[in-house]
Amino acid sequence: MKWITDTPTKTGFYWYRGPTSQPSSDEPYITIVKVIICAESFVAELGKEGDEDLDTYKGEWLGPLEPPE
Repeated sequence: MKWITDTPTKTGFYWYRGPTSQPSSDEPYITIVKVIICAESFVAELGKEGDEDLDTYKGEWLGPLEPPE
């Protein structure tokens, strides 16, 4: 699998890599998110309350992730 910049089009869990909110950090922000594709597509970030509009995530994506066998 390769990181891509195209916004996900399928519901599922994805790795997300984007700019950090910490101005002093050169490290990218990497987390697993659940993407829900519906009339109002959104992202629910694991370990974080609430959700955000999918369009606000301007980083790279890897997935959807498949559960292990």
